Amino acid sequence: MKQKRYQREQRTYYFHNSIEVERVYRGKGGARGQERKKRKKASPEQIKLQNQYNREKNMRRIMAANFREDDLWILLTYKKGTRISMKEAKKDFTKFIRILRREYKKRNQELKWVVRTEVGSRGAVHHHLLVNRIPDGELIVKKCWKNIEGSGFPSFKYTYEEGGFKKLAAYITKEPEKEGIERNYRRSRNMDVPEPEISRAKAKEMREYPVALPGYYIDPESVTMGINPYTGQEYQYFIMHRIKKKRKGEGG
Repeated sequence: MKQKRYQREQRTYYFHNSIEVERVYRGKGGARGQERKKRKKASPEQIKLQNQYNREKNMRRIMAANFREDDLWILLTYKKGTRISMKEAKKDFTKFIRILRREYKKRNQELKWVVRTEVGSRGAVHHHLLVNRIPDGELIVKKCWKNIEGSGFPSFKYTYEEGGFKKLAAYITKEPEKEGIERNYRRSRNMDVPEPEISRAKAKEMREYPVALPGYYIDPESVTMGINPYTGQEYQYFIMHRIKKKRKGEGG
């Protein structure tokens, strides 16, 4: 069912432990009572930054919708001296993920993944991989990675939801910091892609600092509000995170 759209619109995304709110004025020019301003032409650098911001935001939403705390953040490496191209690295990963998916299926589990592959200017390669964790997941990954020629020893970390996977999304999508490094990021096709709940936004709430819902707190670093200098339109954005309840016996 198609959702109704509004001139002043609130888009709310609901996740396991967070809520993301985006409020926009969709009318032409400025909002009521404000002077209409000419749209400024964005520079190539500003367009690049905006595109990167959008990539990070979209990736974080997908991560928040599909992963949980203590899922696996894996580094897949090759033996020292192994030099391959990006094409070969992607082919290796495709083979590995096919084997890993089969192992998940044997255990009646669905595999979801996001990967960033990097190949340095001299051919040094590694894959950073996020997957949903299942029992014995680390052992299964090690076993599957051994099927790749020249494979090294995988290392594992565990995800945390603080910041709504903000840091992971930024890392997965960021451009290489050095010249000569190729990077490619992909995700599985079976991911849930979150859609917002759309409602009418109020002019007053768009111009005041947002208020968190009961049981949540606002991430101050996420708050963006004011007039977009390139569209002349009002805009507000923020993320609320669920307040974690203290376990019995925890101090502080």
